[in-house]
Amino acid sequence: MNSKEKLKFTFFDWTLEILSLGFLVTIIVLPFIVADYSNISGPIPIHFNIYGQPDNYAGKWSLWLFPGIGIFIYLMLTFLNRYPNVFNFPVEKTEQNKKRLYYLATRLVRFLKLVTLVMGCYITFHILRALSTGINNLNMIAMIGFILFYMIAPLVAILLMRNAK
Repeated sequence: MNSKEKLKFTFFDWTLEILSLGFLVTIIVLPFIVADYSNISGPIPIHFNIYGQPDNYAGKWSLWLFPGIGIFIYLMLTFLNRYPNVFNFPVEKTEQNKKRLYYLATRLVRFLKLVTLVMGCYITFHILRALSTGINNLNMIAMIGFILFYMIAPLVAILLMRNAK
């Protein structure tokens, strides 16, 4: 498969892409819906400690930080996924296994893109909640779940790739 050949999307692949796009739109629109930007005063929490309490603040411009990061990650991972032939694989790529390897790798990137955007929405929601209610807690169990996913998903993909024939 050269860089011009396209992998066919399965229903599951389309579902992951549509969900990612939905969370991308949410992360962009959320500040418009929830916050009245012109009336925001005071510092915006931009970093949370291990207990979920904010420990670093910035100006109201920082409300655009996570939407900007979300857009960048979405675009970069979408572009990267168009060229699975440049990925590194844990096994030798052959004519017999490369289509399976490409499917597994692109699906992993789609999963990571979706989880990254969900995490961005989650953090943005909690920042906006802190602004509107004064509740400054970020659920660290959810954040640990995101981190575990980032660690486990590639391991599962590697195991599946090692068995690709």
